[in-house]
Amino acid sequence: MKTTVTLLSTLLFAPLALSNANAEVKILDFLMDEVEICDKDYACIDIDKKLLPDPEKSPIFVTSYDESEGMLEFFLNDDKKWVHQTEVELNQKAVASVICTNQKISRKSDKEVFATYGLGEGC
Repeated sequence: MKTTVTLLSTLLFAPLALSNANAEVKILDFLMDEVEICDKDYACIDIDKKLLPDPEKSPIFVTSYDESEGMLEFFLNDDKKWVHQTEVELNQKAVASVICTNQKISRKSDKEVFATYGLGEGC
């Protein structure tokens, strides 16, 4: 499953990094009540969303992306922090040209799970 998520992250986020090199990617919202915030060594703690800066009041810019971990770097109180890309809403969306897999999915329950990732059909 980790390989599938990594593949999906690469397919979805790499075009964002490349096509929007000149545009500023911003965090618009933290999607969880408690957001996992990590330091540079990926020592992570859950922080209540109410204790984080409000992106509507002051912009929070994404300064880097760790493709292998699916983490976004940003500054929090002048410190570099990381947050998982699934826990935030960004001002830009990546578009994958083709999402496919060569996996043969046979069980109905697996088809439903992979379909939610956009991997339900082969190329």
